[in-house]
Amino acid sequence: MDKLKEIKANDKEALEISRAYVPSEEQLKYLLKSVSGSRYPERNLLILCLSYYAGLRCSEIAALRIEDVYYEDGDIKASSFILGKGRKKREIYLNAKPTQKALLEYYKQLSSERIFKYKNEVLFLNQSKSDFDAMGMCKVLKSIHRSGNLPQCSSHSGRRYFISKVIYKTGNVGLAKQYAGHSDIRTTLLYFEDNPLIKREVVADIWR
Repeated sequence: MDKLKEIKANDKEALEISRAYVPSEEQLKYLLKSVSGSRYPERNLLILCLSYYAGLRCSEIAALRIEDVYYEDGDIKASSFILGKGRKKREIYLNAKPTQKALLEYYKQLSSERIFKYKNEVLFLNQSKSDFDAMGMCKVLKSIHRSGNLPQCSSHSGRRYFISKVIYKTGNVGLAKQYAGHSDIRTTLLYFEDNPLIKREVVADIWR
């Protein structure tokens, strides 16, 4: 019976992943700009970048520590090792230009509001000045998408965008699997979006 419940739960998650809406480039640009008018603009922009340009899960974003993304002198890291789903260690990459810019702006805000007593202090705090959990981070992402006129997006949208881009740009599903921290390549393919607009761009690039 427990095994049957596990299968049904996995089927439900797979369905949620495959149905997650992936915004177009123009929609994503608008979404990134829209957070400037939010209550926590620097925080929200960085959360979006970590989802869309680094492919992090909500639970992974919530668990990030200051030392995961910044050196002691405040310089920004290009990559970092984290413990992902199932406590599996993997390297995440923070060197996308939007992510680096968002990290810089967020550090300015952190420096003015918080005193860093410990290197392992959490990167993001909720409204109650407490640590986020995965559910709370999912709610934040949902709220950001809704405010950016993309209510159809879910917490899986950023990872679907990231994984699909890696596959389309490199043609290497194995690489996408490593970036995403998946143990099974079939899970990676669940996130892949068969987008005709991106396919058209790829063909144009090949024959340019």
